[in-house]
Amino acid sequence: MKIIQIILILSLITISSCGYKVVNKIEKSDFKITETVFKGDSKINKKLGNNFKRYIQNKNATRSFKINIESQSARNVTSKDTSGKVTGYTLEITTFLEIYENDKKLNKFEINKKVDYDNLDSQFELKQYEKNLINDLVGLIIIDINNYLLSIQ
Repeated sequence: MKIIQIILILSLITISSCGYKVVNKIEKSDFKITETVFKGDSKINKKLGNNFKRYIQNKNATRSFKINIESQSARNVTSKDTSGKVTGYTLEITTFLEIYENDKKLNKFEINKKVDYDNLDSQFELKQYEKNLINDLVGLIIIDINNYLLSIQ
């Protein structure tokens, strides 16, 4: 019985002191996004727009931003075998951002994410894999945008 109590106490101490913290949590943002204008790839823009929804109704906002975004995606062949069959691809997502505060341009920059991957035998599996890669790359772009917005002084 004492061994069970010791194991339980040690488990509670270990779990409670692990230091877990959500990486992409927006805790104290002092801004809100009043307007977003999207151009380019609609699937990427939809995912980016969903990210910006959390900033629209910020009650603690002392600043407001307008953001123009243009997104592009490209899939290129990187390698072929001796018979000419495609063996590798590169998927690249590029977003161009313009950030305005009070109709004054604060910054204009580009975020580019790229991944290389091998061809698959099944075209269905390849399309599903590419959708997952796009979601992952857009997630990385969202993290970069959020970090930039939080760092604006």
